[in-house]
Amino acid sequence: MVFDATHGINWITILTYRALREILEILSYFYSVNLKVLNSDPFVREGADLLNINIIEETKILPKISVYKDDKRPIEPYNELEDDKEKEKVGKEINDFFKEIFGNIESILNIEMKFCYFLVHFTLLYQLLY
Repeated sequence: MVFDATHGINWITILTYRALREILEILSYFYSVNLKVLNSDPFVREGADLLNINIIEETKILPKISVYKDDKRPIEPYNELEDDKEKEKVGKEINDFFKEIFGNIESILNIEMKFCYFLVHFTLLYQLLY
């Protein structure tokens, strides 16, 4: 994989690099992955006859899954609903939404598929937590 970090606002380049690296670390469980990061010399109107392309990083990516822990709550409760009927209406809409999405899983998946699904997801969860 080649990543050109020449253009872009500094923070966009950094976030893109970090996201790309984390994706490649996951892919490296299944494939041999190498990363080369390039950056060119800045273009100046005067005296810029030749620009160099610099290799910033060239590395073999090793398998890794990054986990982040933050003290902030990722979802804050919404406390602006004052009327109980309004709260009941929103609660019903949320319940209906989840029933619509997850209601058919029981009929679609058989016992073996459920077992495999939970085995894969709980194994990953176990690896992340311990």
